[in-house]
Amino acid sequence: RSEISDRESTIVSQKEEISDLENEMNELQEMLSVMDSRQLHVVRLLGMEANPFGYGNVIWDSQNNRAVVQLAELPDAGKDGQYQFWAIFDNKAVDIRSFSVNNDGEALFSIDSDSLDGLDRSKDFSFAVTLEFGGGSSQPDGEMHLMGSFDGQ
Repeated sequence: RSEISDRESTIVSQKEEISDLENEMNELQEMLSVMDSRQLHVVRLLGMEANPFGYGNVIWDSQNNRAVVQLAELPDAGKDGQYQFWAIFDNKAVDIRSFSVNNDGEALFSIDSDSLDGLDRSKDFSFAVTLEFGGGSSQPDGEMHLMGSFDGQ
C-alpha cells in the first residue's frame, strides 16, 4: 500500500515538474520571438540612489509591443517586499508586473503586448523598478531601484 502511495506521489510531483518546465519553455520561446523582431530598441536601466550598482536592459519590440526584461544586482526583497516593474508615460505610472529575483539578485522575464498597451515609439517614456511592501502597489510608492528612458523617435 505505501509503495503505491509513494509512486502516486512521485507521479504527481513529476507532473508538476513537467508543467513548470513547459511554462519555462513557453516563456523562453516568447523571449526568442521578441528577439526576432526587426524593430528592437534597448532601454538601459541604471541603478538609482537606493541601489547604485543595479542595472538592467529592456529589449523592446516596438512593432509588436512586447519586451524582454533582464535585471541584475537587485537585493533580496525580504519576506514582505515585492519588486514591481513600471512603464511611465503621459505623466502616469503603469504597473506592468510584479517579480522576484533569484539568489544572485537577477530576474529575466518577458512582457506581452497587453501589458505594454499605450507605449508609442514616437513619444518619450521610461521604465522603472521599485521595491514595494505589503503586496505591491497601484502606484510606485517604494524605493526606486532602477530606471531608464526611451527618447521617442
